[in-house]
Amino acid sequence: MLAKKQTARVLGFVSKNLHIFILGAAFAASLLSLLVAYKFGAEKVTNFGLKAQTYLLGIKNGLVLSTLILFISLFFSLFFSKYLAIVQTLLSNFYNSLNNTKRNLLILALCFVFLFASHAGNIMHGYFNMDDLEIIGLNNSLPFGQSVLIPHGNDHVFPLFIAEMKVLYSAFGTNEIPYNIIIFVMLALTPFFTYLTFKKLDFDLPVFFIFLAIFSGAANWAEMLTGFYIMSVYPQIIFFFSIITWSYLSWLQAKEIKYLAFFAISLMMALLVDTSGIWVLPATVLFMICVRLMNRGNPSESKHVAFFRENRAPIAALITITLFFASFMVFTFTAIKPGAFLSALNGETAQIQNEKSENWRPVPLSANFFSFFTNGVSLSMLAPNSVKILSHPALIDKVKKFWTAAEIFILILNVLLFWFVYKNSSIRGRIFVVFLLLGMFVTISEVIIARPDHSDIPDFDYRYAGASYYFYSIFVALSAAVILRTKE
Repeated sequence: MLAKKQTARVLGFVSKNLHIFILGAAFAASLLSLLVAYKFGAEKVTNFGLKAQTYLLGIKNGLVLSTLILFISLFFSLFFSKYLAIVQTLLSNFYNSLNNTKRNLLILALCFVFLFASHAGNIMHGYFNMDDLEIIGLNNSLPFGQSVLIPHGNDHVFPLFIAEMKVLYSAFGTNEIPYNIIIFVMLALTPFFTYLTFKKLDFDLPVFFIFLAIFSGAANWAEMLTGFYIMSVYPQIIFFFSIITWSYLSWLQAKEIKYLAFFAISLMMALLVDTSGIWVLPATVLFMICVRLMNRGNPSESKHVAFFRENRAPIAALITITLFFASFMVFTFTAIKPGAFLSALNGETAQIQNEKSENWRPVPLSANFFSFFTNGVSLSMLAPNSVKILSHPALIDKVKKFWTAAEIFILILNVLLFWFVYKNSSIRGRIFVVFLLLGMFVTISEVIIARPDHSDIPDFDYRYAGASYYFYSIFVALSAAVILRTKE
């Protein structure tokens, strides 16, 4: 009996101070990484050129900054938590004193401030890659109606992106800054529409601010804000999806045609900007079902019928757009460029059939799935581009020995976090967490089928992980809120 009481006290103490333990563990990990980085001499990468030495210096500087930030956060959490609570109360009272329009404008301004603070320098340093120049060449050598139908590579068809390049090139030529500013605006508007969605789902404001900090602080968004404009299709799709969720909830509440128009247009834009936007279709269906379950609980069979009757307009729009998109894809890869779809997996055109038979087997797909989640999504939140760094020839032989164990460890931590959040959430919170999990499953599955990677340390490019990261950052924000609420 005494042992049970002591165990309960220990668990209660840990639960009450869980944020302290997380900050402390993060600080210790960052400090340890910093010591290892400084122990690793620059002479070990000398043979790999100046770029490797520059990367090593950047890693050290980044670890110094992260260690300092985590130390300050831990220090204030330990000794000034009461004052932080007072500041939070004052800010909440100020926010609550504003009317709805002023609240939205304040949040919109904060979205731009957060994103600009993280990526201002990237907007000024642009370039164009060969893919961009290929699209510009198509627009200048072929009639516009013909250029929008030609697939790029082995599976990309992006009429909207080609139209964007046509307009921007006509207006700005190869001045990369206007291109970057446009992507920056869309990237900043994505958390704003997510905020509007959170409001309609009655999520607390701290959840949004945690999400905003995670989303805007993602280091590798910089890759999409420094030229190479073709990469912008990925954050554009996320941007359109954020409008889809907001407009659908707005339509449910007001039943106004303008919100249905926003819903349908955003859905079309997400598909037309690039074929990789196909994940938006199942994600939208899952979101609609999620909202139904959150608002009505677990419906009986009769309520399923009511769901379809109440959502006839958005469902009709969704089905119609899906059929048009499917017809467009079939026409493109049968009439325009027959047999091109997914014809070259992983960039190896010489071994197409062998790669297809190998890459699409259940075991490699499953291994890729978990690697994508652990490396491309989860690890990138704490250590962006870490896989690119660790797969460097100077490090890979030492790292690959324990990489599988590291992936399993990261996966276990995420499973434990999911279990903790699910257990301590309300019914509505549990439903939404499952939706986020399914959203990650859909977006990850799309990538591993089209872009498998069976390297010793698989490196899933961040641009492909953007959609999964969007769902994951919301999940982490909800997790932080649940941890704080459990502490209280």
